[in-house]
Amino acid sequence: MTNLVVVVFDVTDHESFSSAKLTLTELRKSLNYIRIPGMSTFLLYTWLLVVLVGNKIDLEAKRINSVEEAQALADDLSIPYFETSAVSPYFFVYMASSVHQL
Repeated sequence: MTNLVVVVFDVTDHESFSSAKLTLTELRKSLNYIRIPGMSTFLLYTWLLVVLVGNKIDLEAKRINSVEEAQALADDLSIPYFETSAVSPYFFVYMASSVHQL
């Protein structure tokens, strides 16, 4: 059984990205302290899938947070990064399909 945590930030709002970064950092710290009897740390991470999502990519002219910055954060944490927009269902369907395959 896998549990999913989706951390979403607004690509047009730097404070939103900073909050997402803090959330991911705190989540990682929390996971380091969770001990489940009979479960190795590796298995603990495999039952929890964490995904970073940049939202509102349809507002490209107002974009503040770059793809590279967000991808670097995701890479540092070894988690997938996706971008989406509520305006187009394509991005959500692609993300959901990709996460399902992980």
